[in-house]
Amino acid sequence: MRFLLHLLVVTFVSFSATAHADDPEAMQILEKMTSAAKTLTYEGVFNYQSGRNLQSIRIFHRADENGELERMISLNGAAREVIRNNDMVTCINPDGKQVNISRRPLGRGFPSDLPRRFSSAAPYYEVEMGGKSRIAGKEAYQLLITPIDNYRYGYHLWVDAETYLLLKSELIGQDGDVLETFSFSSVSTGEPIPDYKFKSLLA
Repeated sequence: MRFLLHLLVVTFVSFSATAHADDPEAMQILEKMTSAAKTLTYEGVFNYQSGRNLQSIRIFHRADENGELERMISLNGAAREVIRNNDMVTCINPDGKQVNISRRPLGRGFPSDLPRRFSSAAPYYEVEMGGKSRIAGKEAYQLLITPIDNYRYGYHLWVDAETYLLLKSELIGQDGDVLETFSFSSVSTGEPIPDYKFKSLLA
């Protein structure tokens, strides 16, 4: 369960709407990205890479009048799943025998949690627009989030130009190296997701 637990507990430094920024357009996109993570229904496959460790995860995320429902499934290595119903998280091991249920802050995974954690931090970053790119077949705005001191990591974010869903994130070290990457390889938004896709096949 190691990589999915890492997804749930990985700590990203947050940003507030009052963060030091010279680019109002970038801040507006950042705010829309935060909202999109909570309100969009989407499904897709994303990759997480840290050093030589590469994991592929299928995600289903539904937002409706009942809140958020999310299921993440490992696609390589041993079969593992995480199911989140609002703030209730269930982690399921390959044998289906160890199911850990805990109440905790929503998410702690990509892409639903990273924007959420941008909502409550001190103004230690500059946020500005980068160029446009294509991620998972979609046109994306790039946001460059740079610390104003040498004590924090930076971020490069790519946000869907149509839906404002976060499509890719890079954690940038002080020397400019990419330390961690989350990136969709495929994603679709707005289509209804049936209930059975949120049922674990392991439990």
